[in-house]
Amino acid sequence: MNVTTEKAYTLEPENWNGKHVAVMDFGIKRNILNSMLIRGLKLTVFPADAEAEDILSIDPDGIFLSNGPGDPKELTGTVETIKELLNKKTYIWNMSWTPTPMSGFWR
Repeated sequence: MNVTTEKAYTLEPENWNGKHVAVMDFGIKRNILNSMLIRGLKLTVFPADAEAEDILSIDPDGIFLSNGPGDPKELTGTVETIKELLNKKTYIWNMSWTPTPMSGFWR
């Protein structure tokens, strides 16, 4: 997938509220990240092919699945990662269900 970040990176807000969110990048727009930063969230952005173990290693308060132009059919490993994250009872959300790899989860 050519719309994701190549490696994980962290964004620190000016007014951190103590919450740390892992972001799975499927082509996220910078404005979405900025919107979360304004609300005081510390963000660690992971590439679409990140492993659940890597995401959980930062002990996030939640995991945000970005929307994006990527085709979920190309992300079979990512669907498995999301299933693994769901089994950990981790708080996961996104902007819409259909354009993300979660659509593959329900098939």
